[in-house]
Amino acid sequence: MIGEARERSSNKNQKNKTIVRKNQKISKMEEGIREVILDYFSNIFSSVEPSDRDLEWVLRTVQPRVTEEMNQRLIQPYSHDEKYWHIVGADVVRCVLDFLNYRNFHPRLNHTFIVLIPKCTTPESVAQFRPISLCNIVYKLASKAIANRVKHFLDSIISPSQSAFVPNRLITDNVLVAFEIHHFLKHKKWGKVGLASLKLDMSKAYDRIEWKFLERVLDSEATKEAFRCIKEILSKYEKASGQFINLQKSSVNFSGNTDPTLQLELAQSLGVAVTSNHAKYLGLPACIGRSKKEIFQDLRDRICKKIFGGAAQMKRKSTGYLGPNSVKASKVEGRYFARGSIFEARLGFNPSSTWRSIWRTIPLVKAGCRWRVGDGSNIQIWRDQWLPRSYSFRPIQMQNCSLWNAKVETLIDNDLHCWKEDLIDRTFVPDDASLIKALPLARHGVQDVLVWHYAKNGLFSVRSAYYVQRNFQKRSNNVSDPSSSSESRTTWNFLWNCKVPNKIKIFIWRLCNNALPIAPNLIRRGVEMDPSCPFCQSHTEDLEHIFLNCTFARQVWALSEIPCCSVFNWLGLAQNWIRFLYDNLDEGQFRLGIALMWKLWYERNKLVMENQSPNSLNVVVGAKSTTIAYQEANSEQSSLSRPNVNPCWMPPALGSLKVNFDAAIFKTQVGAGLSAVIRNEQGQCLRWETKFVKHVTDPLHAEALAARMAIDMASDFPGRTIEVEGDCLVIISDINKRDCNHSYFGPIIKDICILLDHYTNVTVKFSRRSANKVAHALARRAVEVNGSNFAPDTLNIILQRDMEPNE
Repeated sequence: MIGEARERSSNKNQKNKTIVRKNQKISKMEEGIREVILDYFSNIFSSVEPSDRDLEWVLRTVQPRVTEEMNQRLIQPYSHDEKYWHIVGADVVRCVLDFLNYRNFHPRLNHTFIVLIPKCTTPESVAQFRPISLCNIVYKLASKAIANRVKHFLDSIISPSQSAFVPNRLITDNVLVAFEIHHFLKHKKWGKVGLASLKLDMSKAYDRIEWKFLERVLDSEATKEAFRCIKEILSKYEKASGQFINLQKSSVNFSGNTDPTLQLELAQSLGVAVTSNHAKYLGLPACIGRSKKEIFQDLRDRICKKIFGGAAQMKRKSTGYLGPNSVKASKVEGRYFARGSIFEARLGFNPSSTWRSIWRTIPLVKAGCRWRVGDGSNIQIWRDQWLPRSYSFRPIQMQNCSLWNAKVETLIDNDLHCWKEDLIDRTFVPDDASLIKALPLARHGVQDVLVWHYAKNGLFSVRSAYYVQRNFQKRSNNVSDPSSSSESRTTWNFLWNCKVPNKIKIFIWRLCNNALPIAPNLIRRGVEMDPSCPFCQSHTEDLEHIFLNCTFARQVWALSEIPCCSVFNWLGLAQNWIRFLYDNLDEGQFRLGIALMWKLWYERNKLVMENQSPNSLNVVVGAKSTTIAYQEANSEQSSLSRPNVNPCWMPPALGSLKVNFDAAIFKTQVGAGLSAVIRNEQGQCLRWETKFVKHVTDPLHAEALAARMAIDMASDFPGRTIEVEGDCLVIISDINKRDCNHSYFGPIIKDICILLDHYTNVTVKFSRRSANKVAHALARRAVEVNGSNFAPDTLNIILQRDMEPNE
């Protein structure tokens, strides 16, 4: 593996000194190569000057998607209270804000350096390079600020058929749709009407765009015969947008019942080739046959090349969500479970490979899904999974219990928007009753939704499902996790927080999981090699021998001067030995010990791969220098570190009001304290309120309730501009993103968003705890204070302190 990595590294460093022109002539001189590149990209970046007629023909199909409300939020003035502005300096902030608010931007700040990135291993022509622009940092700050505003509306603006680069959508949705289409075409052998799929490749899609077309789009307020129509559409689209179809990479695929002569005629009319199946779509095979291993071998090889020394199994993947309204979900639903839920779907007749894969995971997804209560109209009390706990999502049935066929809405008082506590206490066991009474309820009509219990945002992720599946397997096999005991967790936590390079931590993790490529492990996988220890050649190589019993290893430990090295014992497993080191060495000795093991392994690999004889003293010196250098590098104080200044409360703008809110959890009383206080520009308290809510023990739930109470208070001052501030960044972010997600406290966020839609003069901002002292103090006293009954003198003292600068 080391040899492969060295070879790959040397390949990357090779320079290409020739390039092929359009006329197939080869340019070798530097001047000639420069000329070819300039000509090529000058052509791409030049306008083809589309006519107004072509533009109108294309733009008449573009429908307005940005609503007036979205537009008002997008054009709000930008403020300077952004993260780390004290680091970048007032001049940079002023420059960016001048551009964002007044469109004053120096032309030189828009200049970029274009860098060519090869798209293949040995590029020969300019077309095989991908240009990227290295922008000025000030330009990037301004564009990022605009992008942060626009991204909240992308889901509403961009068509559902576009799955890439939009939150909560995955580009793989389109891959799965393509799989289903090709599976259908492949198996359609009968019928009079043939079908076809057309794959189009845009030539330099991201680089070739007409600004005239783009500006008109942004400012816009407004079958067989299809083959000729398709070509006309594509032709006019090319003229209007400046983008071109790469016919050499495009192809058309027909169903089996299409006449071959007709296939050829239609393909010639489009100018593309006929193919039995589109080989790849978005980097994945478009059609899966019987040999899945052969189909995905290329993908597997590419992944293995990226991961040097890694296992073939990928243990972590990106978060993904296949929503019920996604393109893929609608296609799969119509094909396989049109009349029911996916949880009751059957494999069906002639299923595609993708549906087989999805269908096999349904039991796992079902086991991790539960209902989040909205209005309770869709949830059966005893049959459905809806309680948020780890072992069972269904309530425990009591003997002689009632409400057999009732729904959860029976337990909700719709007039007061709260739970019927007396009915719940009579119907459920105490633990279940406490869980139910703690569930958040919305004031407005929020529907019940299925959520993934094992993610905080309620959305399914491959990563969380992987761990759920592992836990299910361990329970069924009665296997305990070697790192699940309290002692092991302590050791692992200490290791991951240990002040050594990450490569040493990962090495120790691989050692404890027997994942190092020692001779026995490689021989077991079919690799022919000498099983002897590379150091002494007198003993079979194993972990205990390499790191403890080998003559060379003993020399290293003796030179290290680590105490009690003479009584080291492997104790059966590597993790037991790591535990032994943890129990018997101080922190510095433990760091040196694991660094010595890493260095021993490093010298072993140098001996095997490069035939370099090891030296025990060099091992000890190298391990010590590695740990010392890491400590010194991490102990240096950065000159850009954040100043140790805690901001105090700042009054709102003249004529405006500010509401601060906070929440506190009381474990003994099993509830939460909420508070909100509203002040004017002089810091005078106009109104304040505290409230104790029973059963609420989740901090984010409590903060969301406090935010809703603060916005209710703001609504009592109509016509005034009001700033609402809180010190919970999660809640503030969800409110500003209008992210009514599937989280536990999602119904409260939905209520807040509805309130804000009615009060356009209310803004919500984040503040630090040091600038939120009054609300914090009131929340901490919510148990002893009823409503707004609070000693005036005490309140005035807290108000005064809130405006004093913090040390």
